[in-house]
Amino acid sequence: MIHVHCKNIYFNGNLYFIFQTFIRNFTKALQYENRKSGVTIQILSPGIVNTKMTQFTHHILPDSIITPTAKQYAKQAIGTLGVIDHTAGYQPHSILVSIYNYLIKSFLIGLLDYLMGIKNYLLS
Repeated sequence: MIHVHCKNIYFNGNLYFIFQTFIRNFTKALQYENRKSGVTIQILSPGIVNTKMTQFTHHILPDSIITPTAKQYAKQAIGTLGVIDHTAGYQPHSILVSIYNYLIKSFLIGLLDYLMGIKNYLLS
């Protein structure tokens, strides 16, 4: 399991990220089971939000456009209720996730093309 923002190791960090993954997958299962019931079940996957939990490091910029306060985050996240099944809840976080996903997919596709080219070269 990889977490991009984790440059510093801190107590129970891995446990926290494993729990996040469990909650996300459990929520997806609930969404699937209740898809016809009319109940909205939403996954919020925020980036870093400035809380007491994030104040352990100097790498996080306090109260910036990338690191909102909990109040700023909640104000935007509430606007997504019932609109989308899975969201970052905060527009700058959504943009960063989109860029990150695009770069990762582009890198993996490029790597696979490169490896397949090597394979084809070696087999010819």
